[in-house]
Amino acid sequence: MLATLDSLTFKKYTSVYDAMTLALDKVKTGRNAKHVLLVISDGDDNSSKKGFKEVRDKLKASDVSLYSTGVNLREYLPGNFWNPEEGVKRLEELSAASGGRSFFTKNESVPADLNQVFDLIAQELRAHYQLVIAPEPRDPKAKWRKIKIEAKQGTERLTARTRLWYYR
Repeated sequence: MLATLDSLTFKKYTSVYDAMTLALDKVKTGRNAKHVLLVISDGDDNSSKKGFKEVRDKLKASDVSLYSTGVNLREYLPGNFWNPEEGVKRLEELSAASGGRSFFTKNESVPADLNQVFDLIAQELRAHYQLVIAPEPRDPKAKWRKIKIEAKQGTERLTARTRLWYYR
């Protein structure tokens, strides 16, 4: 897979939000119970018809977990018209909203790190379990409600990565 990624060429304009919107519709038609979207990007979007908030809301309302990965340049290069920090921050927010996770490498060409990232994502997906919330019948004034899960093992606090919201 990494050889295929290395062979890709990229142009000036990216429409990552449009691509994510289309992918969200497509992944939900799959036959597997887990719906996961893997986005490999720097987070830059300068050509989408869909906006960040629209994609975030669609992710929140779906049962798709977003995992994002890519190269984290972590510095603003002269002549760039975008700030990589902003792209990374947006991908992290989208991933967190869906109960997924973001991973970024520190260098432009590090296949070993990407292999580690893909292994971590695979391990995490194998360890997923489902907790179902059965709220009261829908209120006529339905709205987004925040979810907070706390987990402990003995006295040690554990990290539970979950969707941040549900609609009721």
